[in-house]
Amino acid sequence: MAGVQLSIPKRIIYLKNTNLAMINNSPIKNYNEARVLINPVIVKRDGLTKYWEACRSCLNNVGLVSRPYKIWVRYFDQDWNEKLDIFEGFESTVLSHEMDHSDGILHIDIAEKVLNMSTEKRKSFCKMHGYKIISKHGSYEELIKNETY
Repeated sequence: MAGVQLSIPKRIIYLKNTNLAMINNSPIKNYNEARVLINPVIVKRDGLTKYWEACRSCLNNVGLVSRPYKIWVRYFDQDWNEKLDIFEGFESTVLSHEMDHSDGILHIDIAEKVLNMSTEKRKSFCKMHGYKIISKHGSYEELIKNETY
């Protein structure tokens, strides 16, 4: 969750439970450790994914969004240690989504398609349409530029 979503006008993100099992109601949860990212900056993006994203800020709107498969992010942790970490797969998608909030961007602003549906319908819709990895390698900027819709 981005700080701006909680009326905290700071570039801070709380990241936790960013695995697909959490979304797909899998019996095996595999919770990942929470992280706080202060002033995060994406320094490199590779690969390409597509996912029907939803957000508490956008009520019943779900949008098909392209995101990088892998991102390199420079940030400070809660102890003000500078970090450079790599986020891959669905975790990269979630972090990219939250970083967009810090820049005033909603997923429906950048989606190629937007649909309106109830929470229950959205859950089954997203399970059916899944998280799609288009490419794990290559410049995100080049891949997205050459993407045909």
